[in-house]
This record gives sequence, C-alpha cells and structure tokens, in this order.
Amino acid sequence: MNIKGYGGINPNDLKAQQNAAKADKANKSNETARSGGDPSASGATVQLSSQAQNLKQIEKSLVNLPEVNQAKVDELKQKVQSGEYSVNSKNVAEKLLGFEGDL
Repeated sequence: MNIKGYGGINPNDLKAQQNAAKADKANKSNETARSGGDPSASGATVQLSSQAQNLKQIEKSLVNLPEVNQAKVDELKQKVQSGEYSVNSKNVAEKLLGFEGDL
C-alpha cells in the first residue's frame, strides 16, 4: 500500500531516512571501536589553552577540599543549641537589599 503523508511526504521515505541515519551512526561507532576508541588514531589532536590548563589544575585541587566546613557547622550548631546565636537583622536587611540591587 502506498500512503502519501501530509504535504506529499511519503512516510516510507521518512522511515528510509531514519534507517539510513541509524546505519550511518552505527558505521561511525564501528570505526571508532576498530581504532580502539583512540581519537589520536585518526590523527586528530587537541591543544588546551593555558587558561583551560589552569582551570583543570584548579579543578583538581578543589576535589581535595571538603564540601562543607564542618568546624564552622559544629560551631554554629553549638551556638544555636545554647541560645548564644543571634541574628543581626540590620546586616541581613542590608545584604538582601544589596542582592536586590545586583539583579
């Protein structure tokens, strides 16, 4: 059966295009696998800028830092529990207004 789609587009043609795209993707995947997945096997090279290299080095050093300053958390928790922690509402208001101004 030959069905014509909307605007004269044949659904069978669309299916053929999708199948061709899948086959092309599979071929590229197989080529990468045959070359061992090594991009340099195809002669492609990448050179990072000094800024990118610096960012990579910073990223490596940040991995070693804790996500939370546990000493500060413990100190604040102790102050809250003992009732020693007080909020300076004026400072909070100023920070909020400053934040609003930055938007």
